[in-house]
Amino acid sequence: LVRFQFDISNNWVGNTGDDDTPSGPEGRYWIGDAQICAIDSFHNGAMLDWDKLSNHTVQLRIFSGRAKAMHTLTTFGIYLVHKNTEAFYQRLRFLIDLINQLSDTNPDKPQLLRVVDNAVRKLDIRELHYPLDLFDIRLQDTDYKSFYDSTQAALDALKKGLSEMPKAQEGDPAISIVGYSHVDTMWLWPINITHFKISNTAMSMLYLQDHPPHDFENPVKWKFLATAPQHYKWIEEDYKPLYDRIIDRAKEGFWDINGLMWLEPDTNNPSGESLVRQILYGVQYFKKHAGPEFKQTVLFLPDCFGFNANLPQILQQAEVDS
Repeated sequence: LVRFQFDISNNWVGNTGDDDTPSGPEGRYWIGDAQICAIDSFHNGAMLDWDKLSNHTVQLRIFSGRAKAMHTLTTFGIYLVHKNTEAFYQRLRFLIDLINQLSDTNPDKPQLLRVVDNAVRKLDIRELHYPLDLFDIRLQDTDYKSFYDSTQAALDALKKGLSEMPKAQEGDPAISIVGYSHVDTMWLWPINITHFKISNTAMSMLYLQDHPPHDFENPVKWKFLATAPQHYKWIEEDYKPLYDRIIDRAKEGFWDINGLMWLEPDTNNPSGESLVRQILYGVQYFKKHAGPEFKQTVLFLPDCFGFNANLPQILQQAEVDS
């Protein structure tokens, strides 16, 4: 694998507005002419297979929004990543976080500790010396081949141990998780930043879906909900190839096109007529541009400051069930 990674030292000149909350500055990676993924403080890198990069240029473009800034790009590197080591590290990091969240009375905690302990013991760490900086003459294996070769056994032990833990039974409580990113259409930034943030969000989600963990026998079925036909319309106008990828992914069942209304509006001030038209225009857009199979069934208003008393009647007439 190849990892592209960057770090920025922020230097805001004057009031930042909202450019640094929560993730500014933002940017994008290009491979050749294709926009690959978004970058921000939560996603400061991207990982791709080496064979997809041959004979292509790599571009990194960073935007600081509307606030005056003199940021410094402190790191921009391209790294080769050992697949097994990366896979083992990410699983180990997740399991340690999980173990730390479990109470001492949870029966899964000691079992997870045994699984992790057994897997880590498979690693050959004889030549590892972090944080000491040793001269090569002190090392017998300067390429750390023995360590990298041992990661396959450690990864296998980790996966085997987890597979042998008790499985959920039919009737046990279960949680279904659907990803969602709320984007304020009107906030403390100009409209062109709204366009940019909407498309960046879509790129981030598509990148995650296109790059599931390589060694999962059953790849992660990441599902993402994106609302507001106005946002889809802007993506269609600004980046048609990105819009087409979204529709394709929706038809595959990985992207949930829903939410009902043209935007996620306030419902206190608008009249009943206005709310009806929010639904009408939203349903018509998705039916025409995405396809009749994407029937809107859910009113999704996660950032609404109150609900109009007209809503139950309006939603019932619109055949919305939740």
